[in-house]
Amino acid sequence: MTPASTFMPRPTEVDHVLASLAAQGRRYGLTTELLDAAVVRLRLHDRQVLAARDQH
Repeated sequence: MTPASTFMPRPTEVDHVLASLAAQGRRYGLTTELLDAAVVRLRLHDRQVLAARDQH
């Protein structure tokens, strides 16, 4: 049987990619509301995952 900790969610690694993409879009004068929202959501997810991991 595999340990339960193996199935715990992990922080994402796409925050820096989406944040960079949004910043580059703004440099070109594009609106980036959806990318910005995705970055915020991913950061919230990562915090929740890390908080849950700290509780175990």
